[in-house]
Amino acid sequence: MIAFLSAALAINGAALGFTYLARRFLLRLPMPGIWLLVIVLLAIVLTFYAAEATLS
Repeated sequence: MIAFLSAALAINGAALGFTYLARRFLLRLPMPGIWLLVIVLLAIVLTFYAAEATLS
């Protein structure tokens, strides 16, 4: 359980950090909402993968 919580915190912290650092670049791209959604969905998928690997 601790391993999953650590992994989830690291994954979501990295996604938030990347979004924060790349926000000016992302906002210049066409359809920035799609790219932000991709980052969020990737974080969710990686969190589910971490849950499967650590809680099973």
